[in-house]
Amino acid sequence: MHSASPKLATHQIVMISIGGVIGAGLFVGSAKAIALAGPLALVSYTTAALLMLCVMWVLAELATARPDLGSFSVYADTTIGRWAGFSVGWLYWWYYLLLMAIESLAAGHILHGWLPSVPVWLAAVAVILVMTGCNCLSVRAFGRAEYGLSFVKVISIIAFLIVGSLAVLGIWPPSAPTGLSLLVDYGGFAPNGLAAGISAFLIALFSFQGCEIATIAAAESDHPVRNVRASMRAVVWRITLFYIGSILLVLCLVPWSSPLLSEGAYQAALNVIGIPGSAALMDVVIFTAVISCLNSALYTASRMAWSLSKRGDAPQQWQVLSARHTPWKAIVSTAAVALIIIMAHVIFPSRYMEFLLNSGGAAILLVYCSILTSQLIARRRWSVSPHEQIRVPGYPWFSAIVLLLMASVFGIMAFMPEQRSVLGTTLALAAVLVLIGLYRHSPRP
Repeated sequence: MHSASPKLATHQIVMISIGGVIGAGLFVGSAKAIALAGPLALVSYTTAALLMLCVMWVLAELATARPDLGSFSVYADTTIGRWAGFSVGWLYWWYYLLLMAIESLAAGHILHGWLPSVPVWLAAVAVILVMTGCNCLSVRAFGRAEYGLSFVKVISIIAFLIVGSLAVLGIWPPSAPTGLSLLVDYGGFAPNGLAAGISAFLIALFSFQGCEIATIAAAESDHPVRNVRASMRAVVWRITLFYIGSILLVLCLVPWSSPLLSEGAYQAALNVIGIPGSAALMDVVIFTAVISCLNSALYTASRMAWSLSKRGDAPQQWQVLSARHTPWKAIVSTAAVALIIIMAHVIFPSRYMEFLLNSGGAAILLVYCSILTSQLIARRRWSVSPHEQIRVPGYPWFSAIVLLLMASVFGIMAFMPEQRSVLGTTLALAAVLVLIGLYRHSPRP
């Protein structure tokens, strides 16, 4: 195992695994899926959750066999080829850089709403600088910060599930027009057809990104194998309860065609129930979710950068550790590039920012495909203790079928006009990285 510093505790890693899944996509993005597909969005999220859990199960097998900060990039490196580890690592790093820019700008918009005199870009920069300081301080500081932020998100969701259930059951408030009938009252269960359900499936699938962070964080703990197992168990039932449960309650509280959904799924439901100050409350929760995702994104991207550097695939300076054993040069460099992206958003026309965002839009899907491919190869090559390792049953058919399903998502995107530019730009970037990787790691005469 290669680790910068084993300092994360088990409870922190479990909460990091939960927090990695619960982002603004649950509080805001789910409303878009519901407005698009109606009640069929429930099936879309359930299908996406099952697919993601299968991928994470496969990743858990690899991570319990060989815990490593480079995680799936290292697994691709040792199974598919050095070029694959190079490509996957850099693609993942770029994906999280873009996510950092998006999350910081979202936080900037919320802060601008609270403090109108502060420009959005300045607030976004300030947020990144604060998170950079937290990550540079120590891995324990990151763990504590992420634990606290994730705790706020979890408590908020649990409170919503309780209040929403009381409203649906007619216990409180008794006058709320809710119930399972809302699932079919407004044009049926699939009012906009299967195509809308597929679009909602893509929204759901992308909202589940972050599940894999726990396997990276576990490598910086004293018991990586045990912590991977614990975090995977936590992700399974919490995804089911938090995502599927929340969306079911929203659908039972708010008609899918309601204009209230433009404010966000949770806020729309709280407005129907009649919770005072729900808008301000959700701003705080969403801000917490955004900061948490930004914190995790910086941690994850910097660790991937450190791992790439250790393998000779990134600047050697990124290997440098501080006195507190954090890869501070990788952290600062990653944050600096994210700041450049934010400045590009401010200075250049929107089409340039759109191009940047498109370049990483489907990157995470390529990473997931590499995970499945790595496991298909690793099972035959690696010798591990079956008592400690998670073993996915049905090898090789299980992984092969999941890989086929994940690859089919690219086909779905190709047939959707609004997704073609995302797919094409991401695949072009991936092709460039593969060519560079092949050139760097091809045998020299």
